Amino acid sequence: MAGWIQSARLLLTARCRDATLILSEEQDTEVNNLEWLSSRLHLLSCGPCRRYTRQMKLVDRILAEMPEDVREKLLNHDSCQCLSDEAVTRIRQALEEAIDE
Repeated sequence: MAGWIQSARLLLTARCRDATLILSEEQDTEVNNLEWLSSRLHLLSCGPCRRYTRQMKLVDRILAEMPEDVREKLLNHDSCQCLSDEAVTRIRQALEEAIDE
């Protein structure tokens, strides 16, 4: 019974964090029907998450069209010395705080 209640709660009250996690996961694997439906219901009422979904699909399409050697360099974090570890940590914390609001 408790599993059913948790499922209903996810379906009816998915937050942006829940929805974007499901939408991101969906890019790589199959999600269950409840997660899929929950994310779609959330998208109906959340413009920022719809924008996030469009942007995610655009990035995937761009990466798919990119030459393999360029894609590997871009996706290999070790070869990119653009930001310090401290900067990455600060940006990650700021993003997490913005998502929680």
